[in-house]
Amino acid sequence: MKRLGISMLRKFLLAGYAFMTIILAGCDNDDIKSFVGQGYNVLETSGSTITQKIQNTLNMTVSDHQKIVVIPQGSYTIDKTLKIPSDTTLVLNGAKLTMADGVNERIITNSDFVNGNQNIFIFGFGDAELNGNRAGQVLPSTPYKNIGVHFYKVNHFGISGITVASTMRWALVPEASTDGAINDVTFNLEGYQNQDGVHILGPSHNIQVTHIRGTFGDDACVANARPSTGGLGIYQGYGKGGDVTGITFDGIQVKGTSMDGKSHTSILRTSSGGSNVVSGIVLKNATGEGILSVARLGGDDITTVNTQRDITIDTVHVISGYNDQFGQGVHVLRDVGNLKIHNITTATGGRMVLIDNFPYGWQAPAKIDGLIVSDCVLKADVAPSESDYVIKFKGASVKRAQFKNINIKGMSKGTIGYTGIRVKDTALENVSFDIAVKDLKVVMKTEGSTTMKNVLVRYASDKTISPFDWDLAISKGLVLQSK
Repeated sequence: MKRLGISMLRKFLLAGYAFMTIILAGCDNDDIKSFVGQGYNVLETSGSTITQKIQNTLNMTVSDHQKIVVIPQGSYTIDKTLKIPSDTTLVLNGAKLTMADGVNERIITNSDFVNGNQNIFIFGFGDAELNGNRAGQVLPSTPYKNIGVHFYKVNHFGISGITVASTMRWALVPEASTDGAINDVTFNLEGYQNQDGVHILGPSHNIQVTHIRGTFGDDACVANARPSTGGLGIYQGYGKGGDVTGITFDGIQVKGTSMDGKSHTSILRTSSGGSNVVSGIVLKNATGEGILSVARLGGDDITTVNTQRDITIDTVHVISGYNDQFGQGVHVLRDVGNLKIHNITTATGGRMVLIDNFPYGWQAPAKIDGLIVSDCVLKADVAPSESDYVIKFKGASVKRAQFKNINIKGMSKGTIGYTGIRVKDTALENVSFDIAVKDLKVVMKTEGSTTMKNVLVRYASDKTISPFDWDLAISKGLVLQSK
């Protein structure tokens, strides 16, 4: 095989972490593209199939530098999982890799699931694509192993410049991995449930996901610290799960789609269980179209305010909900501590819930301890029903909460319209609301066994309305201020 000379850029990349800078900066730089010519062309390697040629090239021993393996432009059918060893960069130079019928496996993994790997990168240029060929696979109830990329125990990794299409389940899965970057990835998923975008499994730390976009059948960005059965069992994790911390999702463009007529797509999903911790999760600069919710916090397993904590959602614009009806903003399914929500806005149309902790039938109400919601504008240009609320709390307790500069614009329907805040069977303690309302029936409705301690509601309305509708006396720790 012909081996080309090593450029100064390539020598610079030997340091490893330089790849992180390249990935986060994007792949449009001509200097970055130039190192494609420095790599090993898989078509020049021996092997009876293209899969063998690629794998044989990946397995080559290169002792003095980061190995670069290049798949040239073209469409290739892969009949086996490609396994990338340490200190290797795989470049899809306009190449499209499609999983063959009936393989029912992951397209790419790292090579060593026992001891782990380091310094693994995937770059794509042109029309680079990984296609799981979902229609051609066997569809077992579990496990779904036909996913795009699965990295397990990889320290320092990156994926950039590719499209991931038609996987049966999750598209990109970093598991038990650290110090990673995923940038400039497009997802083209048909709309089946469990077709997540980036699904991070614990124990994983310090991963940045930037500038991803496309259509999703389920959650676009997931930080999942749940315990797992292992061995690619029902939760799809190879290991046993663990903490997920220090994850940033930035510049996320999500369009939800569905094959079963039900919306499953959230921009962000977090999950934890047992003593595992999910914390330090940031979602920012995102848009959602046809989505179920901005974020769903929690899953099947029980959390506490200490095991699901320190979550920030900043600057999200909701274009539409599924079937043009707005759904939830942030749905707190399980206990959470220190949640910050800033600058959620909606286009006109449908209805929108900014935050709620209303449980599903199989869940207990979620506790919230430490909540700041600020500078949000919610609009509706259709008449909502009387059951529509913008801020909803039911059961459990909400402590140390502040709502600042919340602007709610509804449309009345006779005497029926939005209610801004609904509180039912909930203990509110040290909570303040600062909201402006337009065309609403009431500002706040309280029901059942709700209790209040040090609760302040400051409100401004465009017309004279009865600001409150309640089943309890004002004397229960509530202060009203018209502004």
